Amino acid sequence: MQRFGGDRRRCPTPALSRYTFLGGRRRGPRRTADPQSIYVDRVGWSLASVLIVIFVFHVLDALFTLAHIARGGAELNPLMGFFLKQGSGAFLTAKLSIAGLGLLFLGFHGRFPLVRKGIATLFVLYACVVCYHVILIWQTGVPIWPARG
Repeated sequence: MQRFGGDRRRCPTPALSRYTFLGGRRRGPRRTADPQSIYVDRVGWSLASVLIVIFVFHVLDALFTLAHIARGGAELNPLMGFFLKQGSGAFLTAKLSIAGLGLLFLGFHGRFPLVRKGIATLFVLYACVVCYHVILIWQTGVPIWPARG
């Protein structure tokens, strides 16, 4: 077979390219006999949905934490406590940036069995954290944010 133009395989595809954001074609291994722990061009909807829900849990955790702090609570995480001393904007930016980058990393490695177990553990852990916040709010009986009026 005659090729026209240069060989496209002379340089590898960079880690961040147009295919990273627009999606490539590869969704899984080419053959069933191939190992399942591979990198793919597209993350499946199920994994993406779980990662989005975990990020929503992070957002809820951050907002509930700010509400508890405003009512006299304390931040238990020393790193987030540092950012909280800088202000609520710095706290939200740091918490959600760290969470987003971590979840993006897990999404890139989502076909690896250990990572899938870690994602499932994070889902359960942050669901419990959000439930803990809701229980704290329910026990105190005080509205999270004062009513405007």
